Amino acid sequence: MRKALRYVKAFGKWLLLVVVLAALIVGSVEYFFYRNVSQNDLPVWQPVFGEEELSPTEYHWFVPVAGRHLGRTFSMDKKAPAAFPAVLTSQPKLKVPAAARSRLTLTGADGSEVFSGTAEEYSHFSFTQDGDYTGRLELSSQQDLRQSDAAPTGSYAYDFSFRLHCSPTLTVSTDTAVQGSVVGVRLSGVLGTIPPVIQCDLARDAVFAPVDGDWVCYLPVDYNQPGGDYPIKVTVGGHTAESSVKVRGRGRREQDSYTANGTAAIPYIGKFPKKLQEVLTIADPDIYWSGPFTQPVSGRVVRDYAVLEYIDRIDAATLAVAPELAAINETIAPRRSVNVTMAVSPGRKVVAPAAGRVVFAGNSGEGGRTVVIEHGCALKSIIYLLGKLNVSEGDSVAQGDVIGKTQGHVICEMRLYDVPISPWEVWRGHGALFQE
Repeated sequence: MRKALRYVKAFGKWLLLVVVLAALIVGSVEYFFYRNVSQNDLPVWQPVFGEEELSPTEYHWFVPVAGRHLGRTFSMDKKAPAAFPAVLTSQPKLKVPAAARSRLTLTGADGSEVFSGTAEEYSHFSFTQDGDYTGRLELSSQQDLRQSDAAPTGSYAYDFSFRLHCSPTLTVSTDTAVQGSVVGVRLSGVLGTIPPVIQCDLARDAVFAPVDGDWVCYLPVDYNQPGGDYPIKVTVGGHTAESSVKVRGRGRREQDSYTANGTAAIPYIGKFPKKLQEVLTIADPDIYWSGPFTQPVSGRVVRDYAVLEYIDRIDAATLAVAPELAAINETIAPRRSVNVTMAVSPGRKVVAPAAGRVVFAGNSGEGGRTVVIEHGCALKSIIYLLGKLNVSEGDSVAQGDVIGKTQGHVICEMRLYDVPISPWEVWRGHGALFQE
């Protein structure tokens, strides 16, 4: 019995020694790793606000050494915020690492909070006015102590201040525009939601539509607009942006029509119908169309846009044998076509060239059964001389929807505000209306 007790005591001492040695070894290993953990083990995150890289002004991190119960803590007390140069865009971009949770808070000079949310939420935010701002960006690890035994957990804070001084940028679709075309105007970097105001002799009260954070409007160039330079001045939020466009003439085109063969009797609409005058004042501050328009109906063109049409002019062959008749031609004034007249077989479908809303559907008097579609920004499709109407005023139409049927000749017209523009450029997707 005593011998057994001696063995037990000896084993106990040996076991205790093993435990102590194991504890010393484990402790030494943990101490070694503990001593070798440094700030270099913290995540390297380099967020960017605007054009500036942010440096931490405060942080608190826990780096595990042996599971989540033993680790080393690193922290830095708050430093003074960084001051950035003036920011010249209405929405400074924010870039944060994908591995981090984010929270951005922006405060105005009066101490009021103008934004608080994630980086994703900030991507949909725009400042409403210039001024001085302070920002605080907080980035934290995706996991916490209860979820990870190995990865560092904690957060960085980045404090900064900046002055927002946003000057809008004016872009014009072309330097030179031909008569009958359209000039696009885009204003970028605009603060707030108040539309800009434009001054230009091509269209003094053009309406702007919001597009992808910018403002866009369109200026018509009349078929007889005098050539020369036209200044463009846009004002918004106390800022002014200026540009100009040069207008040049369209090639002269003439057409002869005669009473004897009936070509002079082809329906003609030169003066805009009085019953539609109020329609020209409609200018929806939206862009309903997307991409090229569809030609509303196919047919033989008997009178094209911007053609000078002479009725019963003495032809060249007759003048060759009777030159004294030339004086008669000098008394014949041409009439200008502001639309496209087509000969079409009765019963053909006429479709909406693009999406929009029907602002007139009825008898316009001189134009017979007429449909007018507002496509947004005062751009309108006008179809005269229809045999049947398939839409009513107030209807919304999509591109290709049937709006009526023909009874013979059809006259198609495109107007931007009260100015007739070339339908062909619109139908073929050419020019400023289709530029990004």
